[in-house]
Amino acid sequence: MNYEAFKARIYSMVRDEFGSDTEVTLKPVRKNNGVILDGLTIMPEGKCIAPTIYINQYYGRYREGLSLNAIVRIILEENKHYSIDFPIDVDEFLKFDNLRDRIRYRLINYSMNEELLSDVPHEKILDLAKIYYYEIRDSRFPSAFCTIRNSDTLDWGIGLEELDKTAGANMLSCEPPRIYTMREMVNLLADDTQAAREIPDPVVPMYILTSESRCFGSSAMLYDHVFCEFEGLMEGDLFVLPSSVHEVIVTPASGGFSGFELERMVTEINKECVPEYEVLSNRVYYYDRENDELRMF
Repeated sequence: MNYEAFKARIYSMVRDEFGSDTEVTLKPVRKNNGVILDGLTIMPEGKCIAPTIYINQYYGRYREGLSLNAIVRIILEENKHYSIDFPIDVDEFLKFDNLRDRIRYRLINYSMNEELLSDVPHEKILDLAKIYYYEIRDSRFPSAFCTIRNSDTLDWGIGLEELDKTAGANMLSCEPPRIYTMREMVNLLADDTQAAREIPDPVVPMYILTSESRCFGSSAMLYDHVFCEFEGLMEGDLFVLPSSVHEVIVTPASGGFSGFELERMVTEINKECVPEYEVLSNRVYYYDRENDELRMF
């Protein structure tokens, strides 16, 4: 069964699980970098919000032998787990003051997201764009957020300058920068921490720069004077490698690799190892320590 047939069958089976008082929809959803995923929503009558479940991820499991019935059961359980069963005060989102301390910013690739950027307040930085979002505060959804649109700022009566100032203050207080060695980061992410501890140290020093939550942590590269914190770790100018939207890798410019070699490495890793919607850039950045300046290599 090809993916299109799989998608139609899953939609039909999920729809059959509910009566006429529940609306089941399946539609394309644009993610970061123009990636289109198929989002399934199950909206009971009287509700105005429901989780979106991306069924693309289940096709591989079907190809590996998982039955359609089993996949539908997983989807229904996922929907139940993430459904909001308490009333939503829509008015809460209509006033900027209600959201002021939730405003954040993140980095995305500029050229890969031009369609999105036409609809959101943003600032172009290098080959990237700084865009803004606010957190959805619920303990069950620690990473839930909503991208701020041009229509939102019009409704709130604010401009880009105020939005950026608010987000910048919140980032420093709620998402301070964090620097990890490669081994420390692998230990944080690995299931087998003992094996992770045994990985060899890189020949050239490499550090991970991210934020406190490590979610959209590449934004830490925009913090004022953040690269000065590497002064005790590495001397001289630095190369900054965009590992993903969640972090960047920092290594000394005198480490023996040319910027061109590093760009080839970043491009290959993005292609082979990074989900398409988490790619930040194939370019490499250069930090000039004397002038405290980050620029394109």
